[in-house]
Amino acid sequence: MQEIIKNADGSVSITADTMIYLNSSGNHLDKTLYQDSLNTGKYDVSLKKIPGGIEIRLKKRYTEERYPELQLGKEFPPLELVDINRNKINIGEKTELTTYFWDITCKPCIEELIVFNILANEYLF
Repeated sequence: MQEIIKNADGSVSITADTMIYLNSSGNHLDKTLYQDSLNTGKYDVSLKKIPGGIEIRLKKRYTEERYPELQLGKEFPPLELVDINRNKINIGEKTELTTYFWDITCKPCIEELIVFNILANEYLF
């Protein structure tokens, strides 16, 4: 059984029969070491459902020092993407595009996806 609960303070509580904790390289961690690593502020979390439980993996946080071109408020660097019809789109060439980017290491993205999961569970199941 798995349960994801959004708490009043905006945090999320997750319970499952099996919870596997991994570092950013995919190596197993015990819960205490996982929590200590998360508390450093150097990592975000990705969640993956597995049979009978949840895999919780630390992901190295993108920093301004590592990726100065991705700082908030700066123009997005030129980027070529492929849409669902396999058409190439160059973001730098088409200024009329409204783009939305999701990343499993992005805290607002994770929070929004968790809300979608809660809504899906409430209305679809």
